[in-house]
Amino acid sequence: MRRIPAAWIEPSDPLQTDMMNRLRPLLTIFAASAGAVNALAVDLERFEFNDPNGTQLTAAANAVNPANRWFYAEDATTPGDDSTGDISAVQSGSYRIETNSAFATGIETRYLDIANVSSGKVFLTATFAGWDFGAIDTNTEQLRFTMLNDDTGNSGATVTAQVQIRRNTTTGMMELFGDAIGTAGSFNIANTVELPTAQTGPFTLVLAVDKDVNNFEVFYKDGSSPSQVLGMGGVSRVRDVNSIRMVTANFNTGAADFPPFLVSDTVNLNRLVVSNTNPLTDLLTLEVNRDTGAMTLINTSGAAVSGVSSVSLTSASGALDLSQLVGFSGTLGVGQSVPLDIAPGAAPGLWVRSPIEDIDAQLATAGGPRTVDVNFVGNSGAKWAVGDLDFNGVIDTADYLILAANAETDLTGLSVAAQLNRGDLDGDGENNLFDFVEFKTIYEAANGGGSFARMLASVPEPTSLGLISAAALGALTRRRRPTRQSGQSCQSALPSGPIPMRPLTLCAAILTVAIATLPTPASAALLEEFLFNDTLGTTLDEAVNSINPANTWVVDPDITDTTTNGLGSLRIRSGTTNLESNYLDIANITTGKAWLVVEMAGWSFNTDITNPANFDPSNLEQVRFGFLNNNNSPPSGSTLTGQFQIERNTAGGVQLIGNTAGTGSTNIAGSYPLTNDRSTPFTVALEVDVTDTVQTYSVYYKDGAAAAFAPLGSGAIAPGRDANSIRFAISDNFSGDGEFFDINRVYLTDTDPLGSLAATSLSLEVNTLTGGVSIINPTSSPISFDSYRIASDAGQLNTGKWVSLSDQKADAVGVGAGQNWVEAGGAGPGVVSESFLLGESELVAGELVALGPLFAGGAQDLTFQYHDIASGSIVTVTPTYVTAPLRGDYNGDGKVDAADYTRWRDQAAASDGNKDGVINSADYYVWLANYGSAAAGATAIPEPSSLLALAVAGAMTLGGVARRTR
Repeated sequence: MRRIPAAWIEPSDPLQTDMMNRLRPLLTIFAASAGAVNALAVDLERFEFNDPNGTQLTAAANAVNPANRWFYAEDATTPGDDSTGDISAVQSGSYRIETNSAFATGIETRYLDIANVSSGKVFLTATFAGWDFGAIDTNTEQLRFTMLNDDTGNSGATVTAQVQIRRNTTTGMMELFGDAIGTAGSFNIANTVELPTAQTGPFTLVLAVDKDVNNFEVFYKDGSSPSQVLGMGGVSRVRDVNSIRMVTANFNTGAADFPPFLVSDTVNLNRLVVSNTNPLTDLLTLEVNRDTGAMTLINTSGAAVSGVSSVSLTSASGALDLSQLVGFSGTLGVGQSVPLDIAPGAAPGLWVRSPIEDIDAQLATAGGPRTVDVNFVGNSGAKWAVGDLDFNGVIDTADYLILAANAETDLTGLSVAAQLNRGDLDGDGENNLFDFVEFKTIYEAANGGGSFARMLASVPEPTSLGLISAAALGALTRRRRPTRQSGQSCQSALPSGPIPMRPLTLCAAILTVAIATLPTPASAALLEEFLFNDTLGTTLDEAVNSINPANTWVVDPDITDTTTNGLGSLRIRSGTTNLESNYLDIANITTGKAWLVVEMAGWSFNTDITNPANFDPSNLEQVRFGFLNNNNSPPSGSTLTGQFQIERNTAGGVQLIGNTAGTGSTNIAGSYPLTNDRSTPFTVALEVDVTDTVQTYSVYYKDGAAAAFAPLGSGAIAPGRDANSIRFAISDNFSGDGEFFDINRVYLTDTDPLGSLAATSLSLEVNTLTGGVSIINPTSSPISFDSYRIASDAGQLNTGKWVSLSDQKADAVGVGAGQNWVEAGGAGPGVVSESFLLGESELVAGELVALGPLFAGGAQDLTFQYHDIASGSIVTVTPTYVTAPLRGDYNGDGKVDAADYTRWRDQAAASDGNKDGVINSADYYVWLANYGSAAAGATAIPEPSSLLALAVAGAMTLGGVARRTR
């Protein structure tokens, strides 16, 4: 998957840009008279290496800033120490690099701290007398010059941009390569240039970083040949240039003290300069206008270029419209400017506007190819920001409408630049929920923190919903959605006001009671079970296994204080800080699933009950239960398959986590917070799945006796590991005043003990009889979301019957752009999607929103995703397919017709269709979304000839529904 820059919002300096435009003719004259040396350059650091022979790099004179010297990495070998293979030193006016990386770690690093550069341009120039990397061998030699974000270098250096001379393992030759590392806009130079393994003449290399636009470029000059451009890349906007690094990697040098006394990898560096100006002044320039896309070729080389036969333009992101190219041939005179567009200065130009500036230009001349320095101008000196889809210089709701209009449209075959301009902000080739979330982040960054909250606060609450016309209602009840072109807006005729989706305490109470009355699974086939109802003081190894009496725990000798308490619990009391491991050998589980369930009565992790602040961070108590791959009870060398831990964390709190070990395994992300002291039941189930195609472990928890199990998460098991024994381990001690951990029951089963899991996310209910689709909150807490997506690979969505949240005007905060739900422009049989830029919808416990008979039947392949406001994540949910209930059937006759509308109009108690505890316009839309549906066996419902009477009554009822303030 390719990734492209995100959220580039760059600084600009129009005064500087204007000044440079005014100075350009003068600079051309200077360049023409200066040859290959720029008289205006200001050197910030300069090393000429005219020091006495044998001078180390760290002692080499800095001609501009004498107090500033190079230094080696803290973990590098001592420079100049031939016993370590580093005999690099000044020799005959060059810094001669001769180092054998085999003596070190494969890489040797040198640093030069410089004044921090967070704006403007900085250039690093390396001039070589030559090099010899020898014939290709097992080494992949690299010589790197890097601009770092770090001030001090050493370990953990963060690269802003770098240039490398490196071995190409395919061709055996050396090559020039430019790369950048980091997020927020970095990308490498697409081109490489082959270099000889042995360079016998002068060679100049320039690495340039422009922090005003966060670009970097690489230039080079081979002897007296014209200067060339390797290309342009992007640097992370959060990284500056604060130090310089020089690295040699995989060099192979025969040290002087060892035979055969040969030198195979050698570099002679004549000069190294940090400056504010490019010293190469014989470059040609291509000026690209960001505002119009126009391109102008300018001869800034100081000499005429004859025999030009063609102009070649390339862009890795495809940001070119070559149909606009007129090209050039002939002689390009000194200072001559040549427009390359068919209509110079008129949009669209050759360049397709984009936040990615990656144009490469080359001339074919009689003297050979000449690469061109690309210079972007316009837009006040700044790149176009990602998310500025209309290129007007601001991130606003107009950009959001472009994003929404292109959402879910087919971007296949378009260039990266074209996909980006159509809303593919994350570079995955699609415009979907992830891009909406990215845009919302960009919008907030551009408009300031809290811009959404300020927007919502400025919108007045509507006093009532608009009256509904009879004719409009009649049209809506017979409505079939016509095919829309991409970008068309989606309007709803009825009703004009927003729908509240707000909490009702009664719903939560009812749901709590329902969960509490769920039966506890009792049909699990138990393989091992310890109830700990033994007599007071029974140790773990003497505890009775009620299922398999002959199989007991092999215990650690240090847990003699851990015994039963005579009240049905094993009480952990441990006075050692060691890891105390106890083992239970079980019948090997090499396929299928098994569950280890641990029921706890309570605990106390406080080392001082009277003063919990006396937390000792060196005593992080843990209770662990896990499956091992071992068949026996090893005192050491246990191979972990998967486990859960209840532990004290470094902040002093307690948490439940899941983890494992081994190559190819993964820990469970996140944790479940717990209180330091607990006197109510808590149960954890550790599931292992070692089927042939699935190798995972999962952790589930039940917080309270009446609660349902909820998932903590799943992770991968290291290949080849099964569940062949159980380990129960205690880490650090539970000997503090009042500390304990009580376990009521431990059992192993091969039958699912989880029952109905407690819901943790929104669900999508799909009625296969009626086609009705509803988003439901089955949890016990409110859930807010600002976008969702329903997809079907088989194209089983009936968009003509989709009653979207945009149609329903759900939770609209106004009538302007971004103030309500907006449908994706690419909605169709394969996908429907909506987003809400300046607001959100909240579903409380048990509440739902109906989307109409959206499911056309056939393959049950729907997928549902939504953006959860609280977590900030995009949640993927498997839909639930049902045949009941029939939503909107307010009179219970098995069909949704005008009689149900009458029940809703009359505010009948049964007409709370969306289960939010109030009867309002939201329930009308539940009825409307399912109108004409019938349960199995019910009589088909004819289309009504008129709903005039219902319209009048409905208008008056809807007019009295006010939207509750957030």
